[in-house]
Amino acid sequence: MPRLQKMIKNKFYIGLVAYGDVQSQNDDFAITNKVVFGRAQKAMARNQHNRKA
Repeated sequence: MPRLQKMIKNKFYIGLVAYGDVQSQNDDFAITNKVVFGRAQKAMARNQHNRKA
């Protein structure tokens, strides 16, 4: 998996931290907001779909 793709999928950038089964949301540590993160996810999904065609 390319490095940028791995970064875009990492939910740590929206402040979601997981340790085992425990997940915690901390907006103070978020690097980007959920809207931008969601748009990046959708764009990546569209690109994957276009690549398969």
